[in-house]
Parts: sequence; C-alpha cells; structure tokens
Amino acid sequence: PAELTAVLRHDGEPVHELRVGYKIYSAARCKSEPVAMEGPVAFAGSDADYETIRRLVPACERIVEADIPALPADGVLIVGSGRSDPDGSLERVLKSYVAAGGRLLLLEQRELSLGKLALSRRGFLRAHAGSYSHPALAGLGDEDLMYWHKECGENGPEPIVRAAFFKPASASYRMLLECGAGDFGDGGDLWTPLLEYRGERGMFLANQLEIMNCAERVPQAMLLLRNLLAYAGRAIEGAKNTAEA
Repeated sequence: PAELTAVLRHDGEPVHELRVGYKIYSAARCKSEPVAMEGPVAFAGSDADYETIRRLVPACERIVEADIPALPADGVLIVGSGRSDPDGSLERVLKSYVAAGGRLLLLEQRELSLGKLALSRRGFLRAHAGSYSHPALAGLGDEDLMYWHKECGENGPEPIVRAAFFKPASASYRMLLECGAGDFGDGGDLWTPLLEYRGERGMFLANQLEIMNCAERVPQAMLLLRNLLAYAGRAIEGAKNTAEA
C-alpha cells in the first residue's frame, strides 16, 4: 500500500491536508505469472475466457460438456462465464463431478446455478466481507470491490455484480462475500456474490462478480481470479486440514 498526500495552503499556511491510500499492482505478475494448482485442470467455456485462464494455468486442458463425466475426481474443473443450460444437463454433470470428489470453480453466470442456489438477477455496485482472512480474498478489502467500470450513467456507476445468489441456509455453504441493496424495503445483505460449498467428498466455488469481463483492465478482478484458482487448486489439502483439526 502507498499513500498520496496533498496539502492546501493559504498565504503559506496549511489549511487542509488530503491523504489517499492506493495500491500498486504488477501487470506482468497479475496477468501472466502462472498460478500453482494441484492435479489436472480442465476448462469448459468461451474462447475469450480460455485465453485468460490459459495464461494463468498453462497446463489447463480445454474440454466440452460431454467430456466432464470422464474427468478424474482429483482434479479441478473451471466453468467459464455466461454458460447456457436450457435443459439442466450441465448442472447435472457438474453436481455429479463435485459429488465424486472433484473441485469446481464456477465463474459468473446469468442462468446456470447449482443445486438449490437461487440467483437474483439484479445489479449490485459493490461487495464486502466481514473478514478477509479467507485465502480467496487475500490482498483485497472493501475498497477493492467497487467501481470496476469507468462508465457512470444517470443512475450511477455500473454494477460489478449482475446477478447474486440469495444466501443459502445450509451449513454446507460459506458466504465469502456479501452484497446488499440498502437498509430498507428488500435491502440489507441478503445476497452473496461469492460462496464456497463443501460436500462429503468434493467442493465448489461459485463467483458472481464480473471477473472475466474486467480482469484485463482491473487489477483487483485479476487478483481475485488468481486467488480463486490458487484456492481451488489446493482445496483438497484444505479439506484434509479441516478434517484433522
């Protein structure tokens, strides 16, 4: 972290001091330094998403939906953003993959959701966490999870979350981030744009922040993507440590 300081003076006397904190990110490291992941890694999704993921995980294999049932259970599957699933077939194979012990990273979606997770298709300007101790949130804070878009229309800044999950009640889910819509009406922190699920054997991370749309120009989005990949790549080790504890 760094700090910008500006002093306003009148007749040589200081009358106001401004202090603004900021962070400096290495573009080369964020965008191209490989992320360490354990086990085989597969990707199903668009060309654009795959190019971004492949720079971070060079050994990542691109597959199609029909290949998912044959994936090894000790690996990681990354599902790209904006997938269509009109007949529910993709959801079924993803649930089977996780139940068999696989690790799944589900990037931002408008239609696809797993299990009983319900999506609210409304925009949220920001997200926040009660604690940033989770490895997926390393290096991030509240100030990093807002204003990812340079556009600002009549209704204010563009949202960084286009659809979020209603918070599930099951203890199998851990809400890593929260988002809300004010403190009245249907407001409050009723939604989550990032959660973790752990079953008896497998796990998945479900992200709804606009990571893939913003990663190339917003360092915080790329950092969050790297964190999610690294955590999914070591999640089986985390599960063992949790069980031992």
